[in-house]
Amino acid sequence: MWTLFEPWWTRVLLASITTPQAIKYLTWAAQGDVFLVKADIPGKSSQLRGMLTCGALIAHMLGRTDFVWTPHQLYRKLISDKAVTRVDIQKVLSGLQSGQ
Repeated sequence: MWTLFEPWWTRVLLASITTPQAIKYLTWAAQGDVFLVKADIPGKSSQLRGMLTCGALIAHMLGRTDFVWTPHQLYRKLISDKAVTRVDIQKVLSGLQSGQ
């Protein structure tokens, strides 16, 4: 079982999806970059961030103190963070499709 967290304009989609659904979603996601980011628990973020845009909401969910408004700003912060690693999504998909 996988958990999908996707901020929309009017609400946040939070859903449990099956592995076949995850394969379909990850195949679509592979068109861009996928990162492995360790969430800070309990986190250093604050709800006093102002308007939670999609980029700010994901940064907040991860417990990061990054002040971002857009997904691109969050992307730039993540690729500059030495603790964040890129995920070879094709390798992940191959493993999922072969049942590993």
